[in-house]
Order: sequence, then structure tokens, then C-alpha cells
Amino acid sequence: MLGSNLFAGFFGAESHHLWTLPAQHVLDALSFKAFGEGVAQARWVSVAAAVAILWAATWLALRRFGLLAALLCGVLLVVWRSNLTAGPTGVPLLDVARVARYDVLAVAFAWLAFVALDAIPRPRLGAFLAGVCAGLAALSQFFGVFVLPVLLLASRGRSRRLWLLIGTTVIVAPWLAYVALHLADLSPQLSVYGQRGAFAHPWFYVANVVTEPERYTHLLSQRIPEDLSGTGVLAFQASGWLLLAVFPALAFVVWRGHRLLAASLIVPTLLLVVLDQTKTPLYAIILVPSICLAIAAMSAAALASPNWLRFAALTVSLLVGVAVVSDGLHAYTVDRTEAGLVTPYLTVGQRIDAALPTEPADGLVLGPERFWWALHQRPYVSLRNLWFQWSAAGGRIPFVDLARPWQPRSVIVNNNVRDDLLAFPPALQDEFRSFLDNCTERVTTIDDPTYFDIQVYRVLPDRC
Repeated sequence: MLGSNLFAGFFGAESHHLWTLPAQHVLDALSFKAFGEGVAQARWVSVAAAVAILWAATWLALRRFGLLAALLCGVLLVVWRSNLTAGPTGVPLLDVARVARYDVLAVAFAWLAFVALDAIPRPRLGAFLAGVCAGLAALSQFFGVFVLPVLLLASRGRSRRLWLLIGTTVIVAPWLAYVALHLADLSPQLSVYGQRGAFAHPWFYVANVVTEPERYTHLLSQRIPEDLSGTGVLAFQASGWLLLAVFPALAFVVWRGHRLLAASLIVPTLLLVVLDQTKTPLYAIILVPSICLAIAAMSAAALASPNWLRFAALTVSLLVGVAVVSDGLHAYTVDRTEAGLVTPYLTVGQRIDAALPTEPADGLVLGPERFWWALHQRPYVSLRNLWFQWSAAGGRIPFVDLARPWQPRSVIVNNNVRDDLLAFPPALQDEFRSFLDNCTERVTTIDDPTYFDIQVYRVLPDRC
């Protein structure tokens, strides 16, 4: 996407794309250079990040709480269907690892930072490397910024905090310098987020606090899957109820004085409450490894208690553990079955491409970002790019006038386009629909069970 015409004309976004952070893009580019271009190569970065999280969390559990805690932590991360992030399977790490998004990368750098701070014997070196990882987390996703205050709270001594800041600065400063070179385009590009960054207004923080429960409402309305019965229902319910263990687990961590783990639970939770306006469940992924590790540490300690308590803890752990593993393995089985039924992305792209003009150089496409990769050999411009430009101009430039200089030959409309359009003012919605009605004719509709209905239109330039 970077360096393409997908967002050309939107305040220099084709040459300096500032409204998303660079770490994921850089690593994707390195993956493409090393292994070739492709969807799988883009996903490898996220998969590697998930593996790094699993290693870092279990290693810290082993170092601080013992082998049993490490094993329990690993099991929870891999199979616990907590559904904290409202993903397709309910297993957070699986859901974020298989898509080429930057959220899991920020969490991976966060936990590598925790390992560096906690485990490297030379305090200054450990703090510096932790700061480097914190900087990379901050350049991956907005909640990656939360890592630095966690590290500062967990660090002891002014010298370590100084080296933390130095390490972070080494990574972040070049990006800030690059942004400063294009500062005039930063604010207009950030307009894509609307009011999500209204940090100067007190109402912003009040509204965020009040609406925070929306992030977790899906946990209260979970319906038992139709394909579960008997023991499966109990397993599903046990997976959900286990989330309540986070409260005694946090108390246990604080009581044991593990500042790093306690801070990694408390600080991101509070900052999400105050700073995130979207209340997207996906952002709870920053909390998942800490929750798993805290519950594992508490469980391991209970299992090492005096005989009477150990028996009770062992009984509960076995019952809940069997239920959680059973439910998680069932989720993997269902997911694998469904994966064999979905339409491959590139297959859908080929069907769309067959409906477009035969000469790519003579057939610029307006469409959703989703299909840019499948059609990236063609000139392709995002519809949201033009909608963003319309909004930046305050609606003074009609949509048709924004589209005309590109001389588009085709328009692709799918569920992303229809849903995204609703986030813009009614005036733009009317203009875009009028453009489709008056300036195009439908070529075909692709009804796909995975990607739903996709309409392909041919632009009729003589009409507009």
C-alpha cells in the first residue's frame, strides 16, 4: 500500500503515509524482500509476533513463578477461549496472529521489553534494550505507547529509567524527525480518525470513561454455539467464567510484589479507559498475556499450598483446566473446518479482475482497500481516499469532481464500502450513490459466501 496510488492526493499519503505507524510496514517489506510478495508472507510477521509473545510470557512465568506457572500460562495463551478480543474463534492470540495487523506486533515488542528489563543481568543494558523494544511497540500501534509507563513504574533507580528513555528515544526520534519534515500534512491525514485524538478537550476523557463498558459487553451476551452439547456447553461456560479469576490474580500479583506484572495489568487497562474512544474489543489484546500469566501464577501458588488447600486447588484446576482445554481444542477444530470452506482471497480477486477492463493501464479502479492487493497490478485508488478528501474540503468539492481527474473506468462496491460510507456525512452518501446511479452501470454482482455480495460497475464518462 505504501508508495502506491491507493491514497494518492490525500495530503501526500502516497509518499509519506503518516496516519498509521511504520513498524508493521517495515517488517512486511522485509518479509517480501526475503520471501517474495504474497498474503502468507504478510501474515508471517504477525505469526512470528504471536510466537514471541508466547515465548516471552512463558519464560517470565518460568523465571518468576516456576515451571508449573509457565506451563499453565502457555496453555492459557494457546487454547483459552476467553473471547476478550471478540475474535472469530474466541482465542485471542490465535485471532490476532493470523491477520496481518499491527496489534499483535505491539504486544510482542511489549513483552520482549519486559523480558529485557527483568532478565538481563546488566541493569543499564537491560533497561536500554527494554527502551528499544518499547520504542518499537510505540511505532507499531497506539497502545504500544503504554509500554513505557509500565517499564518506568517497574524500574528501580534513576539510572535505569534514564537508560529506558534513551533506548526509546533512539528508536522513536528518527520517526518523529521524518514526521516533522512533513508536519503540514500530519494534521490533515490524522483527520481520518475524526475525534479520536481530541486530547485537548475534557469531555473527551469523561466520555471515554463512561463508555468503557462497551468494550466488554460482548462478554455478557455470549451465546452458546449451536454445535456444542453436553460437556461442550460446560466447557464453553467454564472458559467464560474463568475471566473472573483475573481479580484475585491481580491481588495475588500485587501481594507478591511483582511490580512489572502488576503494572502491565493496571496501566494499560487505565490508559485504554481514558484514552481510547473506539472501545474496540480487539485492543484488549494488550492485556491478554498479563491476564494469563497472573492467573497461571496464582494457580501454581495455590497448587503448592498446604495439603488441604492443595487438594481443593488441584480439584478446581483439573475441572476448569479440562474444560478450558476441551473448549479451546474444539474452537481450533471448528476453525480449521471452516477455513477449508472459505473462498481464497486471491480467487475472489481473480473473479473481480475478470469483470474489469482487459487492459490494466487503461482501467483505473475505485474500490475498497481490501481488494487492492488482489488487483495491485492495476491502477487502483481507494474510495475512502476520495471520501477523506471530500471531508477535508468540508464538502465543497463534489465527489464526482474528486473522481474525475483519475478517469476511473471501474468501481467496486462491497460490504466494506457500504459500511464505511455510513461513517461519512449524509451529503456525501447521497453524492456517492448519485454517482453510481448516474455515472456507472453495473457489470456484474459476485455473490460469495465469504466476501458477501460484490458489485462491479463500469464508469460511463460521457454521463458525468
